[in-house]
Amino acid sequence: MKVIAVVLFAVLAAVNAGIAPAAIAPATIISRAPAFDSAV
Repeated sequence: MKVIAVVLFAVLAAVNAGIAPAAIAPATIISRAPAFDSAV
């Protein structure tokens, strides 16, 4: 659950920033999310 909250926060931050690199970072985090879920 905490991982999902962090991802959502990162996405919102990227949207607020409106910067390309900031939009790429959340995508990387989301791609790593399944790894965190399986680890937990």
